[in-house]
Amino acid sequence: MGAPRIPADLPADYVVREDRRGVLAVRREYAQLLEAAGYGAGGGERLEQSDLSGRRPLFELNLDGERLVVRRFHHGGALRWMTGARYADPARPFRELQVSAALAEGGLATPTVVAARALRAPVGGWFLDLVTRRVEDTLDLAEWLERLRGGDVPFERRRRTVRGAGEFVGRLHAFGLVHPDLNPRNLLLNDGALAGEEPRLWVLDLDRAVLRRPVEAAARRRNLRRLLRALLRREGRGARFFWRTDLRRFLAGYGVGLGDAVWKEEWRSVQADLERHSPAHRIWWRVEQAFGGGPDTRDGRAAVRREIR
Repeated sequence: MGAPRIPADLPADYVVREDRRGVLAVRREYAQLLEAAGYGAGGGERLEQSDLSGRRPLFELNLDGERLVVRRFHHGGALRWMTGARYADPARPFRELQVSAALAEGGLATPTVVAARALRAPVGGWFLDLVTRRVEDTLDLAEWLERLRGGDVPFERRRRTVRGAGEFVGRLHAFGLVHPDLNPRNLLLNDGALAGEEPRLWVLDLDRAVLRRPVEAAARRRNLRRLLRALLRREGRGARFFWRTDLRRFLAGYGVGLGDAVWKEEWRSVQADLERHSPAHRIWWRVEQAFGGGPDTRDGRAAVRREIR
């Protein structure tokens, strides 16, 4: 197996290191620090398990007091039983690095990628890593939603955060980002928002994300539908926490971030997509529950539509 084909146009502030086992792209200012910590192109490093959580365990490197998060790629779905952590395409973390750098250059917050690596697996394929700077003093929106459910978020802070989240997602779409897994766990919020500070958000896990300008309305709707489905699944596990007025504020912010006056029309399309793709309208029943209806409420759909006019 020859050297992996990685993108030739990596950002200029990254250098590439190779050995017989793999290839590493690393920010210049971190190259010596990572090498001293034993994290190189050939692997073999010792990592600590992080207190952060993801779909899979996250790991950390401690470099002179700075904590770096190491995410090891692992298949989800049915593929996880066949291939586990092996990938046929070694370029995936390097493409994620490119998308992350483009977002940062465009003023959209995402954890800084320190390094991307592909290591040859013993029996074929590649093990893939991405190393990022840890964003301190944050929580993901999934945790924030649980606090919302528990009544721990005062109204004014709730209002500002929901609208801010909508504006941030709108800005992502306006910039051209199509995120393959847009859900509350992949959006970070500053802790200070809980104490009344202006909400600030970061987007996470850009694996397979692409930049496509402009983002077609259909792709935006798919992203919004996925985000809503994730919210409804979470809401279905306990007491209701997201109201029609929250939806309206999110969409108002989304329209500001997108700079597009047709967001109401697009949201009606999201609703229609949810209904069309839901066997026996099960997801729509959840929408009615989430935004003011119930299992026996026949006019719940009209209520939601009135709310966004």
